[in-house]
Amino acid sequence: MTDMERSFAVSIDERGPYRAYSSPAAKRRYQYGVLGTFLGAVNFLYSEVNGLRSIQ
Repeated sequence: MTDMERSFAVSIDERGPYRAYSSPAAKRRYQYGVLGTFLGAVNFLYSEVNGLRSIQ
């Protein structure tokens, strides 16, 4: 698998590049975890707004 975005090696300081993800699968798991957390938060906020509207 090719790293087209060059996102596996990130240059942080003068010590050289740091490997941000151990593998493409680890990066994918992280991205799906962030997406799931974001969708859960949006769902929670949507539920709260609808609850407040129904109370009014």
